[in-house]
Amino acid sequence: MRKYPIVALAAAVVLVSACATRPNNIEAADVSTDQFASLDCGGLVSTANETITELAVFSKAQNAKADADAVTSIVAVVPASQLTGDHEERIATLKGEVIAIDSLLAQKQCDQSGVVREPDISGLKTSDYASEE
Repeated sequence: MRKYPIVALAAAVVLVSACATRPNNIEAADVSTDQFASLDCGGLVSTANETITELAVFSKAQNAKADADAVTSIVAVVPASQLTGDHEERIATLKGEVIAIDSLLAQKQCDQSGVVREPDISGLKTSDYASEE
């Protein structure tokens, strides 16, 4: 009878590790500044805002997937993101792009007051953005 708690604990550890990763735990991809280097300050600020907004939308969706995984892991034993996928790779790339753009904003000594770090994403969905694939 004592084997069941150990088996249940092991199963829980496996299920939790299979869940979608929270956005704050996703490392930024290494993105070169080259793709943004030709932009002037206005272009960099605009691109920063677009990228930060997209990152916020995908981060919100990723958090929803992680929340759903927590529930479906208990009910269905299989995290929903294992069947539907998640946005981890896209978030990593977007984080890397924000870092690259921020680096150029600083390097070019741009006025960053127009960069909105916490955009309003109400009404936006991941389907509003073209797929990378």
